[in-house]
Amino acid sequence: MATNNNIFSTNLQPTTEEINQLLSSNSPPPLPTSWSSKPINNNNNNNNNNLLQQDSTPTNLNLNHPFSFIPTLMNYLWNIKFDEAENLLRPYLAITLQSTTMNTITSEESLIVSALLLVYTAYGEVGFWKAVLSESEETYQSIMLRIESSEALAQQILQMHSKGKKTKASLISSVFGSSSTIVPNASSRKIHLQAILTLAESDLARSMLLFRRQYVVYASYYLRKSWKEYEQARDIARELEQDGELVKSTELNEDQNSTINNEKIRSNLIITQLSFGLGAFNYLVSTLPPMFKWIVELLGFEGNSQYGCEKLLEASSFDLKSIPRAVWGCIASVGLRWFFLDQKQEAYNQLELLLSIYPNSAIIQSFCGNIYRRDGKIEKSTDFFKQAQENANTLPQMQITIGYELATNLFLFNKFEEAIPLIERYLEKSTSTNFKAYGAYKLGFCYWMTNNKDKTFSLFSRLPDWVRPNMAYDTFAFRKSQKFLTQGNFSSFDELYLLASNLTDAKRFDEAIEILIKIRKTLLTSKTELIDEFAQYHYLKGLIFREIENIEKARKSLHKAICDFGPNIREEIWVVPHSYIELCECYVKLNDLTKARECINRTKKFTKYDFEKQLGIRIKKLQSFC
Repeated sequence: MATNNNIFSTNLQPTTEEINQLLSSNSPPPLPTSWSSKPINNNNNNNNNNLLQQDSTPTNLNLNHPFSFIPTLMNYLWNIKFDEAENLLRPYLAITLQSTTMNTITSEESLIVSALLLVYTAYGEVGFWKAVLSESEETYQSIMLRIESSEALAQQILQMHSKGKKTKASLISSVFGSSSTIVPNASSRKIHLQAILTLAESDLARSMLLFRRQYVVYASYYLRKSWKEYEQARDIARELEQDGELVKSTELNEDQNSTINNEKIRSNLIITQLSFGLGAFNYLVSTLPPMFKWIVELLGFEGNSQYGCEKLLEASSFDLKSIPRAVWGCIASVGLRWFFLDQKQEAYNQLELLLSIYPNSAIIQSFCGNIYRRDGKIEKSTDFFKQAQENANTLPQMQITIGYELATNLFLFNKFEEAIPLIERYLEKSTSTNFKAYGAYKLGFCYWMTNNKDKTFSLFSRLPDWVRPNMAYDTFAFRKSQKFLTQGNFSSFDELYLLASNLTDAKRFDEAIEILIKIRKTLLTSKTELIDEFAQYHYLKGLIFREIENIEKARKSLHKAICDFGPNIREEIWVVPHSYIELCECYVKLNDLTKARECINRTKKFTKYDFEKQLGIRIKKLQSFC
């Protein structure tokens, strides 16, 4: 195992020894030094980094409706008004828990504790978004501190719950009067459940941030820890459901006793948190391609796609204005329906619902831009990205990234001159590494096609600096740029093929077919043997005919790519496995599931080719039909 002073390797896939160590470890591996934060001291009220501190009762805290801040918070969050969201939450952070346990906690206190857990989770979520959208190291360190603060509160509540389960608990006396009534044990169990869910979400957020920065072993530890906490929460929730204490409420009556109403809100919050977590884990793990088998081993379960779908759809069924995880469930449901369940109209309906509630959300608008682009509705995609860019005026880094998305749409239409300044700005100004290598490859091609060929050579010589290990698009960009530097140009075939491929991705199939005709003439008049080029030509032709549902022509062309040219391919080995999956799609359409399964099995024999991970996800989807 590659370690140095107990610092794990940063390879995308952990070694077997690292996985075994994680499975046997009860303590986390050390975080990167730059992400380390000071331990939180709950008794030091003068520590500015200590979020658990005692102060006066917040002036905007409504004790009769402790969850009343949520709609305002969600509006701020989804409209990326992060400063306003933090200002809303900070007064609640002035509340501190005072010793003892939960068994005799009052009704009002019980609900405030639930609201406080939600506040800390939300405060961390605001930080998470700031970290992801700003990509600054300082923000990443800040979110880690917030996550630790959420965990500190959750751990304190768990200790209060387990401390003999007999002693008394209360919040600071300045918050509550002495006339509160004693609640039954069910409230204590709900708070216990919420505390565990807070730990699960905190560890999941930490894992996602670490994966994003490619600290894979660290991320893997917290991913596993998060799943174990969700499992524990699931078991507690089942007991509460069996006792009739955790039930979804579809109607909230403001005229009811406020405690009863707030108990309904709390139950909805808990059910949605748990449903989203269980759904996301089960579905995503069930769709992992074979190369990520180590994650299945690490988590200890293979996932259940049907159960995952059900839970995510359940989470999306709650009120999108007042239940935070309902929005995430809705976004996940859109992705499921569009990419995996072939329910595009239902997906679009959910998008419209989201937009009706958060019409100025740059996050949701960007999501819409990506969905419409995948559907070939480039003009509508561009409209959404432009709206998102305008509404992201408080986040310059997000605007730069959206500019890159706009450039991608222009690139798909082969509008290279217009795409150039947007990609240049991204490469120069963005603090993210996400699209740098592939963006540089696209920019180099733009330069080439606009007679700025010297810039292509200069850019491609620098491209390796942006390549992240084991990232599919980065690896592809590196291979193609190095091929360009070796041969000294983009050949006529390279130019035409990329033009046709762009138009295919944009669903402009008639225009793509016109370029395919030119490609065929180029190949037939060539004096050199062009096996790889013929294979790519027949693959793309087959893909296009499958898309326009001319299945017979698609099968014929894909068979040529596989059988006539596949055995002799030298470099573009990806053509054969990708052609098999296109052929599989054809056979599914023809309801010939035996041949469809045969195509999948043949694909699985190939390894180490371009976009293997992405194809693996398609294979998982197709297997559900076969």
